[in-house]
Amino acid sequence: AGYGCAFVAIADNEIRRKYSNILMNEGFYIPAIVSPDAIVSPKAKIGKGTMVFSQANVSAGAVIGDFAIVQSNALVNADAEIGDYCRLDSGAIVLKGRKVPEGEWIKPGEIFGEVS
Repeated sequence: AGYGCAFVAIADNEIRRKYSNILMNEGFYIPAIVSPDAIVSPKAKIGKGTMVFSQANVSAGAVIGDFAIVQSNALVNADAEIGDYCRLDSGAIVLKGRKVPEGEWIKPGEIFGEVS
């Protein structure tokens, strides 16, 4: 029996890219998975194959690309953009309106877009 849908649950951004491309080329439907305990604005956009964990917060106007990971307690502020294949670890913060490039890894507690 075949399956019509799949999901890549691999933290490494490049390995996740490799396997997601294989699955897409094979024609699988790859949904976004958002925890019911995450806070996601109805005005945010979440890409395919993206996982938003419990207690993550995605604000209004934020755009999360395809195959990204937004870990628990990560915060994506209003109008921020997260590129495809990004990973935001627990406690990571992306400031309002900032754009995280594709494949970037924002480590635990890191603030992306902070002015020094």
